[in-house]
Amino acid sequence: LPSLLTSLAYQDSSTPENMAPKKKVVAEPPPVEEQEPEEPEEPEIFKKCFRSGGQMYYGECKAGTGDKQGRVIRHGYGRQVTITASPAGFRQTNPNRPTYEAIVQGIYEGNFEEDVLTGQGNYKWSDGAYYEGHFTEGQLNGHGRFVWADGSAYEGSFAHGTLSGQGRLDSRFDGKFHQGKFQRNSFQQ
Repeated sequence: LPSLLTSLAYQDSSTPENMAPKKKVVAEPPPVEEQEPEEPEEPEIFKKCFRSGGQMYYGECKAGTGDKQGRVIRHGYGRQVTITASPAGFRQTNPNRPTYEAIVQGIYEGNFEEDVLTGQGNYKWSDGAYYEGHFTEGQLNGHGRFVWADGSAYEGSFAHGTLSGQGRLDSRFDGKFHQGKFQRNSFQQ
């Protein structure tokens, strides 16, 4: 028995039959990195000149997405000329066939957002009237200056395309001015 104990004492304790059972190693899941929600990628802005339904446009555009897929969308700074056709008489070679001439109705130069006049811009009408100021969704909105063809001018606040808020109207018709609050194109006393 002593020789057996001695032989057991000198045995290599690293052999598999003498090793203690291994502990199960539980693998921890890798840490989850919190990802910030990805912002939609800004569309590529490019310059383009095109004509669409009586309007000629040159300026910054982007490719349409969603329901506007496959279309060019005015987006950024640009110039739009609105043109109409007006009867100009009849052809001498064919008196039954009328001739038409192109007439510029208005010119807008300024910012567009998603195909709509939005931001700072200038609009000039064919009769000589013009507006310089802010647009929201295609309408005069915010601070601006409107000058009529006769030279009368209003400078002040606009809301939904009307004179609304504080402003000053200088009339060339009678030489008078009104300064104060306007509501729906009317001076409030």
